[in-house]
Amino acid sequence: MSTSGSKPGKVTFAGYNVKASAVIVAGVGVYLSAADEVDVATANSKVIGVATESVTGNTAGTSRVEVALADGGTYRCKASGTVTRGEYLIAGTDGFENQTLGGGTTVKYLIGQALESGVDGDFVEVRLGAFAAGAA
Repeated sequence: MSTSGSKPGKVTFAGYNVKASAVIVAGVGVYLSAADEVDVATANSKVIGVATESVTGNTAGTSRVEVALADGGTYRCKASGTVTRGEYLIAGTDGFENQTLGGGTTVKYLIGQALESGVDGDFVEVRLGAFAAGAA
Protein backbone atom coordinates (compact mmCIF):
# COMPACT_ATOMS: atom_id res chain seq x y z
CA MET A 1 0.00 0.00 0.00
CA SER A 2 1.36 3.42 -0.93
CA THR A 3 2.89 5.37 1.93
CA SER A 4 3.71 8.36 -0.26
CA GLY A 5 0.33 10.04 0.07
CA SER A 6 0.21 10.30 -3.75
CA LYS A 7 2.88 12.98 -3.73
CA PRO A 8 4.32 12.80 -7.25
CA GLY A 9 8.03 13.28 -7.73
CA LYS A 10 9.23 15.18 -10.83
CA VAL A 11 6.38 14.02 -13.05
CA THR A 12 5.13 15.88 -16.12
CA PHE A 13 1.35 16.12 -16.40
CA ALA A 14 -0.62 16.56 -19.64
CA GLY A 15 -4.34 16.73 -20.47
CA TYR A 16 -5.86 14.47 -23.13
CA ASN A 17 -9.30 13.88 -24.63
CA VAL A 18 -10.81 10.53 -23.58
CA LYS A 19 -11.98 8.05 -26.24
CA ALA A 20 -15.79 7.83 -26.43
CA SER A 21 -17.17 5.30 -23.90
CA ALA A 22 -13.69 4.53 -22.47
CA VAL A 23 -13.84 4.15 -18.68
CA ILE A 24 -10.60 5.57 -17.31
CA VAL A 25 -9.84 4.84 -13.64
CA ALA A 26 -7.43 6.84 -11.48
CA GLY A 27 -4.08 5.06 -11.09
CA VAL A 28 -4.52 2.94 -14.23
CA GLY A 29 -2.37 3.15 -17.39
CA VAL A 30 -3.53 4.85 -20.57
CA TYR A 31 -2.30 4.81 -24.18
CA LEU A 32 -2.91 7.06 -27.19
CA SER A 33 -5.47 5.66 -29.62
CA ALA A 34 -5.31 6.27 -33.37
CA ALA A 35 -7.42 9.44 -32.95
CA ASP A 36 -4.98 10.96 -30.41
CA GLU A 37 -7.35 10.23 -27.55
CA VAL A 38 -6.46 8.18 -24.49
CA ASP A 39 -7.95 4.79 -23.74
CA VAL A 40 -7.41 2.20 -20.97
CA ALA A 41 -4.15 0.28 -21.41
CA THR A 42 -4.07 -3.51 -21.58
CA ALA A 43 -1.19 -6.02 -21.45
CA ASN A 44 0.56 -5.01 -24.69
CA SER A 45 -0.44 -1.36 -24.94
CA LYS A 46 2.24 1.27 -25.39
CA VAL A 47 1.41 3.06 -22.14
CA ILE A 48 2.13 6.80 -22.11
CA GLY A 49 1.31 7.37 -18.45
CA VAL A 50 -1.10 6.99 -15.54
CA ALA A 51 -4.55 8.57 -15.21
CA THR A 52 -4.76 10.95 -12.25
CA GLU A 53 -8.56 10.82 -12.05
CA SER A 54 -11.51 8.64 -13.07
CA VAL A 55 -13.34 9.78 -16.24
CA THR A 56 -15.75 8.20 -18.75
CA GLY A 57 -15.44 9.31 -22.37
CA ASN A 58 -18.52 10.84 -23.99
CA THR A 59 -19.67 10.69 -27.61
CA ALA A 60 -19.09 14.43 -28.05
CA GLY A 61 -15.38 13.81 -27.41
CA THR A 62 -15.17 16.54 -24.79
CA SER A 63 -14.20 14.40 -21.76
CA ARG A 64 -10.63 15.09 -20.66
CA VAL A 65 -8.23 13.48 -18.20
CA GLU A 66 -4.92 14.60 -16.75
CA VAL A 67 -2.16 12.02 -17.22
CA ALA A 68 1.07 11.62 -15.22
CA LEU A 69 3.44 10.95 -18.11
CA ALA A 70 5.96 8.10 -17.93
CA ASP A 71 8.93 10.42 -18.06
CA GLY A 72 11.05 9.44 -15.09
CA GLY A 73 9.23 10.71 -12.02
CA THR A 74 7.26 8.70 -9.46
CA TYR A 75 3.50 8.33 -9.13
CA ARG A 76 0.90 6.31 -7.22
CA CYS A 77 -0.42 3.49 -9.45
CA LYS A 78 -3.12 0.86 -8.97
CA ALA A 79 -2.07 -2.80 -8.66
CA SER A 80 -3.83 -5.34 -10.88
CA GLY A 81 -2.52 -8.48 -9.24
CA THR A 82 0.77 -8.86 -7.42
CA VAL A 83 3.23 -5.97 -7.42
CA THR A 84 6.63 -6.61 -5.85
CA ARG A 85 9.01 -3.84 -4.87
CA GLY A 86 11.88 -3.73 -7.39
CA GLU A 87 10.05 -5.58 -10.17
CA TYR A 88 9.21 -4.07 -13.56
CA LEU A 89 5.51 -3.53 -14.28
CA ILE A 90 3.20 -4.03 -17.26
CA ALA A 91 -0.41 -2.90 -17.73
CA GLY A 92 -2.89 -5.48 -16.43
CA THR A 93 -6.67 -5.67 -16.59
CA ASP A 94 -7.30 -2.74 -14.23
CA GLY A 95 -3.89 -1.48 -13.16
CA PHE A 96 -0.30 -2.75 -13.25
CA GLU A 97 1.36 -6.07 -12.36
CA ASN A 98 4.79 -7.73 -12.28
CA GLN A 99 6.41 -8.66 -15.61
CA THR A 100 9.34 -11.09 -15.78
CA LEU A 101 11.81 -10.03 -18.46
CA GLY A 102 14.27 -12.00 -20.58
CA GLY A 103 14.30 -15.48 -22.06
CA GLY A 104 12.27 -14.75 -25.15
CA THR A 105 11.59 -12.58 -28.15
CA THR A 106 8.09 -11.32 -27.33
CA VAL A 107 8.09 -7.53 -26.93
CA LYS A 108 6.53 -6.29 -23.69
CA TYR A 109 5.74 -2.61 -23.09
CA LEU A 110 6.50 -1.61 -19.53
CA ILE A 111 5.54 1.42 -17.43
CA GLY A 112 8.31 1.41 -14.83
CA GLN A 113 9.58 -0.16 -11.62
CA ALA A 114 7.66 -0.72 -8.38
CA LEU A 115 9.01 1.10 -5.34
CA GLU A 116 6.56 -0.68 -3.01
CA SER A 117 4.83 -4.07 -2.87
CA GLY A 118 1.06 -4.56 -3.02
CA VAL A 119 -1.80 -6.77 -4.15
CA ASP A 120 -4.82 -6.31 -6.42
CA GLY A 121 -6.53 -2.98 -5.69
CA ASP A 122 -3.67 -1.45 -3.66
CA PHE A 123 -2.03 1.79 -4.76
CA VAL A 124 1.77 1.57 -4.87
CA GLU A 125 4.48 4.07 -5.71
CA VAL A 126 6.07 3.46 -9.14
CA ARG A 127 9.17 4.96 -10.75
CA LEU A 128 7.69 5.82 -14.15
CA GLY A 129 9.53 5.23 -17.40
CA ALA A 130 8.00 3.76 -20.55
CA PHE A 131 10.19 1.20 -22.33
CA ALA A 132 10.03 -2.08 -24.22
CA ALA A 133 11.87 -5.32 -23.42
CA GLY A 134 11.96 -8.95 -24.53
CA ALA A 135 10.25 -11.67 -22.51
CA ALA A 136 9.12 -15.26 -22.92
